[in-house]
Amino acid sequence: MSVLEALGFDPFFERQLSDAERTSLRPGRAVADRGRRLLVRFEDGEALVTIPGRFRAAGERPPVVGDFVLARDGAEPQVERVLERRTALSRGVAGRRSDEQVLAANVDLVLVAHAVDAGVKPRRIERTVAAIRASGAEPAVLLTKLDLLELAEDREAVLDEARGAAGSAPVLGVSAGTGEGMDGVRALLAAGRTAILVGPSGAGKS
Repeated sequence: MSVLEALGFDPFFERQLSDAERTSLRPGRAVADRGRRLLVRFEDGEALVTIPGRFRAAGERPPVVGDFVLARDGAEPQVERVLERRTALSRGVAGRRSDEQVLAANVDLVLVAHAVDAGVKPRRIERTVAAIRASGAEPAVLLTKLDLLELAEDREAVLDEARGAAGSAPVLGVSAGTGEGMDGVRALLAAGRTAILVGPSGAGKS
């Protein structure tokens, strides 16, 4: 498997390239935001690539972390085109009803961290899972800090409550301290699949 394939560059993205683009531009995936530039992972390494001002001036969609882009080499490599996204995680822009800010693109799986010491919040889980599905990604709920619940019946109770709120989304009880449940998380992370971890401060994402 090539580097780009491992990063999720599959036929959905490959089909978007023209013959001319295959010979003159380099495909890569944006892995970090550096303001007016992106850190892009190419087949042969990483490079900082400039986002031309025309993307914003002409109303074009600017690239974000997770996007696959086509870049032109040179003294200052530039993004020439952003490939169509498979999924997009976004949020509304404050004060604007119709605008949205894309937070990450082409995410396959969103792991939602929810600490058991904060109590299960079914409505929050329902809303979060629904928003993730609307983006095109798959949700999974991680009930973190499970080691804080010593009794088996307490653990099963919180898992059952979370499952009721998550619907068909998988719910896993995990503990970073003991390693409990981590095999289940790893099983969700297939090669070529992009996952992100979200959750409030103190949810146990670390």
